[in-house]
Amino acid sequence: MINKHLTGVLLLLFVVLIPLIVLPEEREMTLEEAINISLKENPSMQKAESYIRQAEEGKNEVRGGLLPRIDVGVNYTRQGNIPVLDLTPYGVDFVQNVSSPDNYKYYVSLTQLLFNYQMLTDYEMAKLNILNMDYQYDITKQSVVYNVSKSYYNVLTGNSLAELTKETVTQYELHLNNSQKLYKQGSVPKYDVLRVDVDLAKAMENDITARNNVELSKASFNNSLGINLSSPVNIKECLKYEPWKIEYKKSLDYALANRPEIKQMDTLLSIAEKKISYAKAEGYPNLTLSSSYYGQNSTLIQQANGWNLVVGASLPIFHGGAINARIKKAEEGLEQSKQDEALLLQAVELEVKQSYLNLNAAAEKIEVNSKNVKQAEESMRMADLRYKG
Repeated sequence: MINKHLTGVLLLLFVVLIPLIVLPEEREMTLEEAINISLKENPSMQKAESYIRQAEEGKNEVRGGLLPRIDVGVNYTRQGNIPVLDLTPYGVDFVQNVSSPDNYKYYVSLTQLLFNYQMLTDYEMAKLNILNMDYQYDITKQSVVYNVSKSYYNVLTGNSLAELTKETVTQYELHLNNSQKLYKQGSVPKYDVLRVDVDLAKAMENDITARNNVELSKASFNNSLGINLSSPVNIKECLKYEPWKIEYKKSLDYALANRPEIKQMDTLLSIAEKKISYAKAEGYPNLTLSSSYYGQNSTLIQQANGWNLVVGASLPIFHGGAINARIKKAEEGLEQSKQDEALLLQAVELEVKQSYLNLNAAAEKIEVNSKNVKQAEESMRMADLRYKG
C-alpha cells in the first residue's frame, strides 16, 4: 500500500511539474546582440576590468603613503620583582619602589612625509599604469569583438555550406534514381550508374563533414561569447556581399592613429622614463615630520604624560654603486621599450597590408566563384535534360 501510495504521489508531481520544465530554446541572435553578450559574459572582459580596478587601488595605495598617518595605541604591563630605592644606609629615611607593578601607556602619533621624490614619482607611475590598463581593456575589447564577429560569420558560412551539401546529396539521389531507370531501359551503360553512385557517396561524406563543422562553429561561437558551449545557437541571418573599397594609405594612417596598442606603447614609454626618475630619486634627501602625545601611570622615574615633535632628514651617501646600477638598468628598460615600439609599428603596418590584400583577393574570388556557380548551374541543367530526355 505504501509503495502504491508513493508511486501515486510521484506520478502526480510529475504531471504537475512537467509543464514547468522549460527546455532551452534556440533564440535568433544578431551580431550586435552577440557582441553585447560577449562584452558582459566573456571572462577576458571581466579580467580586463579587474586589472583596471587593481591599478586604481595601486594608485590609492601609493597616495596613502603621501598623506598624514595617524596611529593610536595602548599597552599594559604587569611587573614583578620591582626594584626599591633605599636611602636609609645613607642617613636618609627614604624607601620607595622605583616603578609600579601595574604599568599602562596610551599614545597618539602623527607622521607626515615632507619630501620624498621617489614616492612622488611612484605616484605618477601609478596614474600612468591606470591609463595603461585602460588601453589594455580597449585591446581586449577589440579582440573579443573580432573573435565574436569571426565565429558568428563562421556559423553563417557553416550553415550555408551544410545547406549546399544537403542539396547536393538530394540532387545526386535524384540523378542516381534517373540513371538506374535509364540503365534498366538500356539507355545508359552500367558505368554511368556506378559513377553517379560514387559521386553520391562523396556528397554524403561532404554533408557529414559540413554538419559536423556547423556544430563545431556553434561551440566556438559560444566560447567567444563566454557562455556554455552546449547552449542552443540559432543564427538565421543570410550572408550578403557588399563591395567595399578603401585606400591602403588611409587604412594605415587610421590604424597608426587609433590602434590602442600604439597608444598603450606611448604610455609604456612614459612609464619607462618615470622609472629612470624613480631610480635617480633614491639619491635625493628625504624629510619627515612626526609628533606624538602619550599618557601613562606616574612613577618615580617617569612622568604621567608627555609629547614630542621630531623633524628628520636622511641623505644617501654611499650604497655600493647600487643606485647607479638601478639608474642604468632603468635606462636600458627605456631603450627596450623604444625597440618594442618600432616592432609594434612594423607589426601594425604588416597587419594592415595583409588585411588590405586579403580583402581585395576575397573580392576577386567572389567574382570568379559567381561565374563558376553559373557554369555549374548550366551543367546541371544540361545533365538533367540529358537524363530526362
